[in-house]
Amino acid sequence: MTARLFEVLYALLERRQVRAGELAERLGVSVRTVYRDVEALSAAGIPVYACRGRGGGIALMEGFTLSRAALSEGEKDALLMAVKGLAASEQDARSALRKLSGLFTREAQDWLEVDLSSWGAAGVKDERFALLRSALRERRVVTFSYRGADGSRRMRRVWPARLCFKASAWYLQAWCCKREAYRTFRLSRMSDVRATQERFPDALPDAPDIDVAWWGDAPPEEVVVRIAPEAAFRAMDDFAPAQLSEGPDGSVTARLFLPAGSALLSFLLSYGDALEVLAPETARMRLREMALRVAQRYESGQT
Repeated sequence: MTARLFEVLYALLERRQVRAGELAERLGVSVRTVYRDVEALSAAGIPVYACRGRGGGIALMEGFTLSRAALSEGEKDALLMAVKGLAASEQDARSALRKLSGLFTREAQDWLEVDLSSWGAAGVKDERFALLRSALRERRVVTFSYRGADGSRRMRRVWPARLCFKASAWYLQAWCCKREAYRTFRLSRMSDVRATQERFPDALPDAPDIDVAWWGDAPPEEVVVRIAPEAAFRAMDDFAPAQLSEGPDGSVTARLFLPAGSALLSFLLSYGDALEVLAPETARMRLREMALRVAQRYESGQT
């Protein structure tokens, strides 16, 4: 029952007033049980009450905030660490971290350090994240120049939907005005990022899973590769443990699900002669052809 009472309270903190029927459906109980929970919360000193009639429901008195005592010590630590992670790129998060530390009368433990700058670029501030975050909040149309995997550079005009951190990099998921579909853009490949004064509609289609948006129309295929022992350390950086199996000679076999195309080939070729594609044969042949073109460029002496 205690857990259900907190569910009721958190729902009211989010919306201030909720219909009893909606709460009952959310909690999987009867409306009568919801009203009993309201009475229990009221008896515990929570200023919650029932509003009868049309447009009524369960309401929380204006100005009420949740006491710090409602969180366990572990929950306080988890909240502080989550905010500390954001504080690496968010000025507001740094301010929130100070306020939460004061509210909880404790500092965030120092076992986590988040630094989103590139190696060798300590102290160099990247304004793209903050600009895109503001554009998201204010629902402003964003324009930027984007360097594609094929080497092209195109101007983009998008409605930003959300920022995602995946595989050691930040990405922007956005509705592309030209394609009229979601696309995923890596922040490091964006330049001349500008938030316009034009605002986009409040109702955007739900953004798909980031993998789906990143692949676009190219379906993923399973690729099996063998990586030599001297490059096994890099495989551990690039792939999840479940994707890897180690051989008796120290080499690593990796099973990947990646979209076919030049981006995949360029990624595999970045391993140099330390990687061999085992399957499928089509990917093996495409990589061979690309490697031959690289060799021919050096043999011809052309730049």
